[in-house]
Amino acid sequence: MACDLEIKERINEYLKKHPYLNLATVSPEGKPMVHSMAFASAGPVVYFGTGNTTRKFRNIEQNPNVAFTVD
Repeated sequence: MACDLEIKERINEYLKKHPYLNLATVSPEGKPMVHSMAFASAGPVVYFGTGNTTRKFRNIEQNPNVAFTVD
């Protein structure tokens, strides 16, 4: 079984090799939406940015519950 440090290193390497994520949000009408976008990571923290006039920004402002995948 891999130790915690090895798992963290494998996750960091995976994130470095895959520069895009799929961010799932929910519209004010309750409809699910998926947004593909670039991201950056530092250790276990994932960062992404978007303009304050985008649909994903409005969705997150209205409902901050999101999910994402990296593939």
